[in-house]
Amino acid sequence: MKPSLQVALALVIAAHLAPAQPPDAAIDQELKAYYEKGTPPPWAKALKNLTAEKSEQRTAAAKYLVALLDQAQTDELSGKAPWRATPYWGSSGENPARNLRQGIAEELARTPASPATLTVLRWYFDHEKVARYQEAVLPALSKVKGKEADEFCLSLLQPLHENSVVVLAALQQIGKRKSEIPVAVLKELCDHYRPGLRDAARKLNAERGGADPGPFDAVKAMKRPALAALMASIGALLDQPASPEAEFVIVTTKWSDGKDTETSTTVGWLVKKDVNSWVVLTPFGHRETFQKEETIKSRRGGKSISKSSWEKYPIADEVKRVVGVRKKGDPEFELSERGGLTGQFQGHGAGVYEVTLAHWLYTAKQLDLSAQLFLPALDSLYMDRHLVDMMRHRLGEAAGYRMLVAFAGDRDFAETRRLADVLIQRYPGTRFHDYAVKFSREMPKRADDFKKLKLPTPQEWVGLKKN
Repeated sequence: MKPSLQVALALVIAAHLAPAQPPDAAIDQELKAYYEKGTPPPWAKALKNLTAEKSEQRTAAAKYLVALLDQAQTDELSGKAPWRATPYWGSSGENPARNLRQGIAEELARTPASPATLTVLRWYFDHEKVARYQEAVLPALSKVKGKEADEFCLSLLQPLHENSVVVLAALQQIGKRKSEIPVAVLKELCDHYRPGLRDAARKLNAERGGADPGPFDAVKAMKRPALAALMASIGALLDQPASPEAEFVIVTTKWSDGKDTETSTTVGWLVKKDVNSWVVLTPFGHRETFQKEETIKSRRGGKSISKSSWEKYPIADEVKRVVGVRKKGDPEFELSERGGLTGQFQGHGAGVYEVTLAHWLYTAKQLDLSAQLFLPALDSLYMDRHLVDMMRHRLGEAAGYRMLVAFAGDRDFAETRRLADVLIQRYPGTRFHDYAVKFSREMPKRADDFKKLKLPTPQEWVGLKKN
């Protein structure tokens, strides 16, 4: 007598939630040969056997692939699989264990599938650390037919999978298969804060004649625990943010050398002002000081005069502009700090500018404007937590550069130490964190470096060389 579908599915899920088993000796040797010599494990044959005639072959193939994938990821995380530099500009290196999982994911999407394929898909959806590999295997899900695949799709919605792309694919599959979905699950998705999931759910609800979910309340959504927690995490990363009462302004600066004139504008929050100067905090997190009028001498003896002025700028106008850019997918990297120069490495997803702007609006209780920025920005990333990860790394890198400038350029002991402490406390695991730890340990012992010991100026060095 065959076990029920529910029991079978429960056994499959339980098997993957069980504690990790010791690595298979044969797989361990295969991976070692792959890392050292480039000899690939026989995963291509195993993929083919997922559709073999005999059930024993299908089961064995799925078991082998899961064990191989799991060990490869373990090797990457432990450092057993070495990261190697590549000759490509902008590359952070490559890892053979990661390449293996990517290769299997891409081939899995291309080859025929069977219910045994679901076991491999389950590993990717439950354990794979690289979100885009979860996206890569999704075409395989559409190839698996039958009640078991229908139940598998529904399991990705109960509870809701962390990767929004996986949830969207499962929802679309349920629609194509015309399989059942609990009313409560669909209703919840019809009111989801991610626009992509909400639109897909409402479309399916309309196709099935469900009750009208009513208009989406963005302000109410911003008060939900999940989004409130995200905002709290983002707030903890911001270094000296503008107060909710700060004025939002636009600064216009003009440079003239007597022949040519250039003009630039900067938007942000006015955080300090005197009679002839003021400080503006930009949504990128930079504090920029502007002078009402300033004469700047060039290295070649020339000079130019810069004149700056500021005026209040309706933040709703900036929100409207950013919303329009995000709606187009930011194809020209307008939301990246230096346009295409930095955008080519950061991608088209949510960035510091729009998230910082949305967070300030949130703290200022302008939830409608905050939602206009924040929800589409969030929807540009696979997972909600990726937004916090992005902010931590980019803000950490910016703080690291400021720390090095304070130390080597400005020779500002207090600011160097402050920024080192900020990096240690707020940005662990980022590019300059290890430097910050060393600075924090060494700076108290080197207070005189900025007083008795200092680098000579170019003019001083000319005199020193004579002696």
